[in-house]
Amino acid sequence: MNPDVAATDSEGPLPSKRGGWPAYAPVLVLVLLTAMLYGRGLTQSRGVAGDSFHHLLNGIFLHDAASDAAAAISDPLRFGKDYYRHYPAVNLGYYPPLFAMTEAATMAVVGVSNLAGQLTVFIHAIAMALFAYAWFRRRLDRRWAVAAAAVLISTPLLVFWGTDIMLEVPALAYMLGAMWGFEQALRSDRPTWSSAMLCGICTALAVLTKQHAILLLPVFVVSIGLTRRWRHLLSLRIITGVTIMVIGAGAVVAMTLRIGGAAVGHTLGHTSQHVADRFNVDQWLFYMKGMPEILTWPTLALATLGLVISLRRRVPYTSPLVVWVVLFYLMHSYFKGQNLRYGCLCLPPFVLLAVHGLKDLAPSRRWIGATVMALWTVATIVQGTLVRQPGVPAAYQQAADLLAEKAPPFAILTFFPDFPGRPVTCYRLAAEKQRRAGRRFDDFGHILRAGQVLGNWRERWSDLDAVNAELRAWNVKYLMTELPRPVNPFAGEDVVASAVDGIIAAGAFREIHRWPAHWEEKHMPHRTLILYERREPMTFDARATWPMKLARMGITLPSSKASTTP
Repeated sequence: MNPDVAATDSEGPLPSKRGGWPAYAPVLVLVLLTAMLYGRGLTQSRGVAGDSFHHLLNGIFLHDAASDAAAAISDPLRFGKDYYRHYPAVNLGYYPPLFAMTEAATMAVVGVSNLAGQLTVFIHAIAMALFAYAWFRRRLDRRWAVAAAAVLISTPLLVFWGTDIMLEVPALAYMLGAMWGFEQALRSDRPTWSSAMLCGICTALAVLTKQHAILLLPVFVVSIGLTRRWRHLLSLRIITGVTIMVIGAGAVVAMTLRIGGAAVGHTLGHTSQHVADRFNVDQWLFYMKGMPEILTWPTLALATLGLVISLRRRVPYTSPLVVWVVLFYLMHSYFKGQNLRYGCLCLPPFVLLAVHGLKDLAPSRRWIGATVMALWTVATIVQGTLVRQPGVPAAYQQAADLLAEKAPPFAILTFFPDFPGRPVTCYRLAAEKQRRAGRRFDDFGHILRAGQVLGNWRERWSDLDAVNAELRAWNVKYLMTELPRPVNPFAGEDVVASAVDGIIAAGAFREIHRWPAHWEEKHMPHRTLILYERREPMTFDARATWPMKLARMGITLPSSKASTTP
C-alpha cells in the first residue's frame, strides 16, 4: 500500500486530548507570538541589505496613481515613466504587483509612510502563523501543531527579513495557505470546493507576490503522481483551482516579459551581458553550505532525523515535504537564485519533517520526543526574539539632515555602486520628506539614481558636457558619491563611474562635505560619503518638477551601536 494514502490517515485535523486548551487558545498564542517577533520597530524600515525601499516606493507609486487616477488612466505609460524618472526605486515588473497593491490599500487607511509598508508585512505575518497552524493540524494534534508553528515563525532568518518591508513573509503566508488547501484535497477521495479554491487562490496570490512561489506548481504535480491521485485532475473543482493558478502565474510571466524582462533576465543569467554558468560547483553547493544558517543547526539535525524516521515508518504524506525541498534546491541552484533569504521559502517542510521525527522518535516513551520538542521550541523562540536588524551609521542620517535643508527645491544625483549606500541612502532619501512644517514632499528635491540616468549615456549624449547640461536642465544641483566604489561591469557600474568621475573632474561640481561611515556588519566597513554642489549659480526650472502634491513621511534611521544580526 502506498504510505501516502494509508487507511489510517484522517480526513480532518487529528484529535486532541479532552480538556486542556480552549479552542481559541492556539490562535491567541500564535498571534501574540507573532506580535512579539514581527511587531517591533514598525516605524523604522532599515533597507540595509535588501530591497525594502523598492517595495515601499512601489506601494507609494500605486497609491499616487490611485490618488491621481485621471492622469494615470489617460496616459499610464507617460505617468509611469515620469514617476520613475524622479523616483527610480520604483521597479514594478521586476517584482510582481500584489504586495504593492496591498501596501497601497494600507496607505489609503493609515497614510503614506514606512509604517504602512511594515504594517502590511505584519498583517501577512499573522496570516503566515495561522496558515501554518491550520496546515500542521492536518498532521498533528493541537499542542504539537502550535509548537511547530511557533518554531517556524520564530526561525531567526525569517524574523530577520520579516521585520522589514520584504516579500519573504507575505509570499510564505500564501504558500502555506496553498499547501493547506492542497493537502486537504490530496487526502480526500472527493476534493471539496473550499479546498480546491483555497489552494488555487493562495497559489495565485503567492506567485503574484514573489515569482519564486511558482515552485508550488511542480510540487503539486509531482506530489499527485507520487500519491497516485491522478483522478483528482478530472474533478471540476480541481480544474477550477488549477485554472486560477495558471491565470495568476500567466499574469506574472506576461508582466515580467513586458516590463521587467531585462532586469529579471539579468538576475537569472539570461542576458547576453550576463550568462550564468548553470553547472558551476559553487553555485550548486551554495544552499547546502548555507542550510545551517537558514534553518539553524538544531532544526537541520532534527529534520534529517525526521526524514529518516518518516521514510522508515512510512509516515503518510511525507512525499510533498521532500518534493518541496528538492524542487526548491534545484530551481534556485539552476536559476542563479543564490541568496540565503530565499531559504525562508523552504522552511516549512524542514520544520514538519523535524516534528514528525520527534513525534515518532520513541513510540513507547513519547515524553522523550515531547521534551525535545519543548526545548527546541523555547530555544527557537528565544533566538527569534534576539534577532535585530543592522543599524545604520550616523553618517547617513547626517547626510539626510543636511540635504533636507540644502537641496530644496533642487535635485540630487546619487552614485552608490556598492552596498550599503544604494539601499540605505539613495532610496531612503527618495522617500524622505522635508522636515519643516508645511513643506511638501516635492520641495525636498528629487533623488536620481546615476544608474538610471547615466547607464547608457554614450548612446544618448555626445560627450560629458552634454550630460552635464542635461543634468542642469533637470535641476540637479547636488551630486553624492560613496567611497570606496568597487564597480560591477555586469551591472554597467563601470560606465556610470566613468561618467560621474568625468563630470566631477571637469570641475562642474565642488566638494562641500564628506562623512566617514563605519559599518560593523559589512565586508567593507569603512565608507566615505561625499557631497558635491554645482559651482555655477542655478535657477530652478519648474517645468522639471514632478507634479504630485502628496504629504510624505520623515524617517529616523536606527543607530548601529546596539544592532546585532542573527
